[in-house]
Amino acid sequence: MPKKLTFSYHMLSPVTITEQDVKDVQRLNDLLLVKSPKITQQDLIICARTSFIFVARKWQDNGNGRIIGMASLVISHLPASRCEGFVEDVAVAPKHRRRGIASVLVQQISDYARERGAHVVYVASHVARQEGHAFYIALGFKELDVKVFELPLK
Repeated sequence: MPKKLTFSYHMLSPVTITEQDVKDVQRLNDLLLVKSPKITQQDLIICARTSFIFVARKWQDNGNGRIIGMASLVISHLPASRCEGFVEDVAVAPKHRRRGIASVLVQQISDYARERGAHVVYVASHVARQEGHAFYIALGFKELDVKVFELPLK
């Protein structure tokens, strides 16, 4: 008899982050075009305190839950602009793609940002990620004529 799988979507709490969560998030980060440095449990706790990390977790009958999708949100309240949300690090494990998981995560992020006063949510995506661009457009995002600059702080 196959194991029953259920999925849950929730925000990571800095208090309940486990070593397995760190491994799962690292695995998802490595799927992004820009490879991330190795993260620690403390790194993930700090991220969960300073931004909102939404995850999709796959549960099995034995009670084990693994993170199979994630997306992060930062909400900006600046005096010169309206309240805005910024979506980052949208990733779903390859064998769980095309099941609506990323759509649910982005919808949850959008709802959460709206509830906190955001008037718009932005997402940045590398120019090479054409499949990701089509995904965001299908969700209702509009492509902007904006150029982003980076200043490394090493």
